[in-house]
Amino acid sequence: MDKPTDSGSPTLFALDAYVRWLETDPPQSKHRDSLLVLAAQSRNAVLRGDEPPVADVPQIHSWHRDRFGGAPPTDPVTGKWLPAAQMTTWQDSRAEARRQFLAAAGSAVDVELAIDKGGGRHNQTTYRLRFPALPVSEADPSSEAEVAPSSGPVGPVSFGERVVYRMEPATPSWLVVPFIGGEAFHIRSARGVVFIAMVGLPFPVAVLCAYASAFILWSKAGAFAGWPAPLAFVATIAAILTWSMRPFWQLPNLRVTIAPEWAVGISQFYAQLRLTRDNDKKLGGRFDLVRFYASCPICAGTVEIRDGGRAWPGRLVGCCSDSPREHVYGFDAVTLDGRLLIGR
Repeated sequence: MDKPTDSGSPTLFALDAYVRWLETDPPQSKHRDSLLVLAAQSRNAVLRGDEPPVADVPQIHSWHRDRFGGAPPTDPVTGKWLPAAQMTTWQDSRAEARRQFLAAAGSAVDVELAIDKGGGRHNQTTYRLRFPALPVSEADPSSEAEVAPSSGPVGPVSFGERVVYRMEPATPSWLVVPFIGGEAFHIRSARGVVFIAMVGLPFPVAVLCAYASAFILWSKAGAFAGWPAPLAFVATIAAILTWSMRPFWQLPNLRVTIAPEWAVGISQFYAQLRLTRDNDKKLGGRFDLVRFYASCPICAGTVEIRDGGRAWPGRLVGCCSDSPREHVYGFDAVTLDGRLLIGR
């Protein structure tokens, strides 16, 4: 399997290149290893002149155990061992890199995983490999697309170094539904006025509390010894309110900030505040509560946007939910593109 086959079969040639591409993926990945054993069984079938096998999860698990070892299962193997949704995410996040690799290797066909979802114990989800023709722009080396030599890994971006973000409306908490719930709205609309009032309310409240406390203490002659405690209390409340509203106040300059936890529904971990620019005025634009996310090309986890913290000060970064310290990507809210920030 280390070298392309000399049989002249486009399918065998593509399978050999596909295996070499899979081997560029980090080891100890169940998704990658499952595809390796499925590719090996498909290659054997094609060599015999048979159709590539259609395998369910127990069959793939058996092949996986034969090749990579592991203890025998104590319970019957089910679809939970290899969820179809995770396999789809894993494949989709790597589709472009796979096609570029196969094209540069000289393959005329692609190798795709086809998933036929079942509906219960007696109608299980099955997996098989199919071999559609590569697009002309990728399969034809004479096309305008620049293709790297077939001697090694190809593509403008190495595997796992890039993610493409998607955006969806986020779920607001019940505390802010009257203010920012529902669809996006213009800052200069009626809802925008209510929104600005909500954001600016903590400041006058803190000032009013400070004046009230000072007036009460000033009216009590000789009560100067009691000033520090109430003033410290008022200052603490003002600081908390100011900090909690900081993501909203930063929007005119930063355009995208991390929504505070109290503004996000309990069903979500992270969400972002976004102010879309439509003019150069400070209070112009449309506001909405959104969630940017992506599929991690390394482990198929979900990449969520978080504050960069001490590691990436002043930046928003995408952190994989399964490996948040190692699988870290940049985040561009305009291009929805991100590059791996930690070398592998």
